[in-house]
Amino acid sequence: MSTKIYREIYKNILTENMQNSIVALHTNCLFVNFEDGMKRTQEDAEKTKQMILDAGIRIFAEQGYYHTSMEDIAKAANVTRGAVYWHFKNKEDILNSLIDKFRSHIDGLLIHVDEIAGMPGKKEKKSDDAGLQMMDSYMIDSYLFDPFCNLMLRLMMIEQFHNEEIRALYEKTLFTDPYEIQLSVFRKLSSAGAIPEK
Repeated sequence: MSTKIYREIYKNILTENMQNSIVALHTNCLFVNFEDGMKRTQEDAEKTKQMILDAGIRIFAEQGYYHTSMEDIAKAANVTRGAVYWHFKNKEDILNSLIDKFRSHIDGLLIHVDEIAGMPGKKEKKSDDAGLQMMDSYMIDSYLFDPFCNLMLRLMMIEQFHNEEIRALYEKTLFTDPYEIQLSVFRKLSSAGAIPEK
């Protein structure tokens, strides 16, 4: 027999064995609930991604963006470099994800503060003081003392001199937004009669 015939027979046997293996695999898996496995796998992937982001912000805030490597982030997250690269193209991708998360957090905070400031209240001093205290508490707890925000502010303080986007975000979140919030709150309180206009 020629080599060509042997190859054809081998190919047919291999293909038939592979087909039988696939059929057996499908038959045996009929009783496995793939949905639970898929959910768990997706949850595990999301958990790993969050661990990488948490480690990234910690390391960026400690060492600075430019002095941090993907290896540093992998070690801090206690995952492999392959896991980091599975979720993120590079460290810029990690930084952009952190910036997006921070912007989303700040936007949510601004909406909530606006809602608190717009709450209809009685024109009693106690009610107004309670509203101001609630807003102060929310701003302090959800912004200044929030661990994620604290690390992002530290990172932005370090990197504002190297990255124009971070500098603009830093100025906006540290200076412009707080000014706009206070201005909006005082206008609403004044129009509600809670504080005198002059």
